[in-house]
Amino acid sequence: MSSAKAFLAPAERAEFLAFLRRHAPTWAYGQEEPRTQAGFAGLFARLASSAPLFGAMRRAVALWAFLSRPLDTQAAALAREAETAAPFLSPAQLGLLSACERAFSGHVPDELRVVLHDPEPDLLVRLLVPLVAAKRGHAPACLAASWPTLLRLGSPELARDLVRACDFGPGADALRPRLMAEISFHYDPPETALAALSDLGGEWGPWAAQRRAECLAALGETAKAARLYAELWRDNPWHVNLALRLHTLRAPKPALPDPARDEAAVCLYSWNKCDLLRATLKSLAASRLGAARVLVLDNGSTDGTAEMLREMAPRFAEGCFGHVSLLVNVGAPAARNWLLTLPEAANARWAAFVDDDVILPPDWLARLLATARNAQARGFRPGAVGCRITEATAPFGLQSADYHLFLPPPREKGQEPLAERIGVFDNCAGQLDAGLFSYVRPCLSVSGCCHLISREAREASGGFDVRFTPTQFDDLERDMRSTLAGFPSLYDGGLAVRHVQHASLARAKTPAQVAHIAGNKVKLEGKYADDEVARLAKLDLEACWTHLEAVLADLDEGQTSGGGAA
Repeated sequence: MSSAKAFLAPAERAEFLAFLRRHAPTWAYGQEEPRTQAGFAGLFARLASSAPLFGAMRRAVALWAFLSRPLDTQAAALAREAETAAPFLSPAQLGLLSACERAFSGHVPDELRVVLHDPEPDLLVRLLVPLVAAKRGHAPACLAASWPTLLRLGSPELARDLVRACDFGPGADALRPRLMAEISFHYDPPETALAALSDLGGEWGPWAAQRRAECLAALGETAKAARLYAELWRDNPWHVNLALRLHTLRAPKPALPDPARDEAAVCLYSWNKCDLLRATLKSLAASRLGAARVLVLDNGSTDGTAEMLREMAPRFAEGCFGHVSLLVNVGAPAARNWLLTLPEAANARWAAFVDDDVILPPDWLARLLATARNAQARGFRPGAVGCRITEATAPFGLQSADYHLFLPPPREKGQEPLAERIGVFDNCAGQLDAGLFSYVRPCLSVSGCCHLISREAREASGGFDVRFTPTQFDDLERDMRSTLAGFPSLYDGGLAVRHVQHASLARAKTPAQVAHIAGNKVKLEGKYADDEVARLAKLDLEACWTHLEAVLADLDEGQTSGGGAA
């Protein structure tokens, strides 16, 4: 039987990395996104006949995908195809795979598929409960189709009840505790989740080990977490996220002094979100701001925001809170530029932009500034420094991590001038937060929900482009311009900021909203020439590869030098 482990000796890894850098350079961006896993499994499958190494890589990818998403048809198909090519699954894993495949073959009613397309929680529950509770063959298929949505509903007891009620059929005894452990990981305290994960059988090895490592890290057992990640990376050298996370766990924690007055100004703008902004300002006032000033622009609100701002001012240190009220909404880019012209922001080394609907951890500003200083000490010039953005309540779905740029396709003869060439890789799209984006590295862009912008970068590349009013792609475009001026972005996923609302792209529902986003994408495409887009993609790839090679060298030496940008 073939192995699902893909351990590489140093010489083999050097050859493997050289091959990927030549033929699949976007490998450096990460492999936790399901479509990316499928793509690399296919690539390794095509190369398996030329080198056994690629066969082992294919099996490792397929196993990781299936154990991570056992109720996903694509993940199961990857595992089945790899098993057919070269048997590698243990008897228990093979039994689980067969049981899951039988479950997928059941009928999922059309009305359930319609509700899952645009979930309404109450309606979904009314449809799903009788379908899963019925002792008929379609129950597992209905649960499998609904699982990603069910896990996100914010009702762990409902999910547990349905898992208990579902008859998964023969060979699936290990599936029930696995799903229960997944619920526990996303909803329970880490010590409770750790116990549930530790009770799982060996068939869930890599998935359970990674989740246990994150529970240990949450409990402050960093050394134990790092040991688990070291074993996972040894057996799965195809998975960049494992190496990045291991490197971050081994890195010394940076000092987090309180911000000085001239170091940062915190900038917010808002339009008719009085209650959300009040909650954000309470969170902000409770955080470690040091001597940093807070500047708020009321962007033409008519809901009592101006009065609320006056009420909130005493929560901040004297002389550290200011607000401006405009008569009309000038849009996001102009609001940001207005804030940047205020003397308190213009004279600060960093402007920290925060959305008006976030929950901030106490050390958020000190952490971002420390990450910036650490990178600058190594000669990296960050134009923006951002962080991991999640939903505000469990199970903490990921909204954004580090954004990267795909190499643009060659322009064909006669192709329209505004053909799409700017393809952004959102590597955490649609996923729950399992810790695999908690790392530090350079990138094309970071979320505008909470990020720093350096004064140097602003002076070199300018502010926000008002042509993207009222909003959408203005953050990305500024980061692109900053990168071309020599100030790329830096992502610190060790910091998580909770975002109460969805990102504006996800909230677009009406034809007018969708059309606005499409229109701003056309503006973005039209603003950059082909050679500029290609240069941006190459700069982004080069920065990722350079950083990754430094990370791997650190891991080989058994030590790290700090976890920042190389």
